[in-house]
Amino acid sequence: MKMAVILLALFSRGAQDESDIDRLVENLSDLAIDVRENAEWKLIRLGDSIITELEARAEGADEEVRARLEQVILLIRREKRERRFNPGPARITLSLQNADIRGVLESIGKQVRSETRLRYEGNPHPVSVDFSECPLFEAIDLICRKDGGLNWSVKVSTPGAEILVRQARYVPFPRVIQDQFMIWVERVHLDDRMDFGRGRKQSGGITVRAVWEPDTIPKEVSFRLTALEDEKGNSLMGLVQQIRAFPRKSVNAAFLHTIRFVTLPPKGVKVFSRIEGELVPVFPLDSDVIRFPASELRAGSKGSASTFQAEILSVERDRGDVHMKVKIEGSPRRERPTMILVLEGGDEISARVTGTRIMFSQGRTSQTYDVAFALKPEQEAASLEMSLFKGRREKVIPVEFRDVRFRP
Repeated sequence: MKMAVILLALFSRGAQDESDIDRLVENLSDLAIDVRENAEWKLIRLGDSIITELEARAEGADEEVRARLEQVILLIRREKRERRFNPGPARITLSLQNADIRGVLESIGKQVRSETRLRYEGNPHPVSVDFSECPLFEAIDLICRKDGGLNWSVKVSTPGAEILVRQARYVPFPRVIQDQFMIWVERVHLDDRMDFGRGRKQSGGITVRAVWEPDTIPKEVSFRLTALEDEKGNSLMGLVQQIRAFPRKSVNAAFLHTIRFVTLPPKGVKVFSRIEGELVPVFPLDSDVIRFPASELRAGSKGSASTFQAEILSVERDRGDVHMKVKIEGSPRRERPTMILVLEGGDEISARVTGTRIMFSQGRTSQTYDVAFALKPEQEAASLEMSLFKGRREKVIPVEFRDVRFRP
């Protein structure tokens, strides 16, 4: 099986005729490789809504077809788990004419799934918008740039982030927006002074900042400068002390890095005609999962995966909400697993952590988490899934800033 074919983008299953699935499962035993692979690919595209049906068909299939069905199920579940760690940007679809900016931001906010708040400061201001499947940051920038009388910024806080739109002239400062992230040159700092007794001292640097939508934060981030030029196109890389930043573990939705100078740019240089580099976020490649079916959602149930073990210490239900105490052992760097309660019908509810305790015993470390799931009284749980990422995938994002003026 060609993995490149299998790992194509997955889509939700719509109304699907039963005979189509019969035909695709039958094609899994075809003598032609391309027919088998095409059937696998089409089954994967139908998504997790057909997993139960595929599991039932696998029980009565011959060994070869059962193995292929199990592979399809594995890949559907793997992609679904990976989306929990990196679901991609919120994509905004909106078409309004002469609507007040507050109402526009409210409409956008309803399409944002992460802990991102949108706020406006200023008088009533009509705008017209028309975009489809536009990433969140790009949508906000399009509104402000087209209007010209609005500007915006992103402030990272705990938890989440805030996008602030102000009634002010739009300033096209050096920034790059792509998917769920934005990176910009925050400042250029140059300090040339005489320290009596020690002599002349020079210091300075270029500070870049990047932000992500809160629920799409990479595990690590680094930045590597690849080019720095003056107005005439001359390279200034020889002035730079630190070219590559060590990868930093992401603890919130922001990344800050300063490129430091050994020697300050000559006084005749007032503009960096080109600042080029690579932003390198690290996302999960694969995930390790422990799944507790409904019959095992009780105190004393244990499960294990390749990188960690879990035990449910207690389960209580209070007017719909489910409260659990969960013990985790073996987690690399004591990371907390992503915990999802899957409901009957397929909906998912993320855990809200209400307490954490770390224990050390006989050279082993364990963490105990108090978690809550907000259910309605009529909703019932089908399973509990706990996931940790065990692989890593670096995404190299080329970044270029043009004509950055830092001296008058």
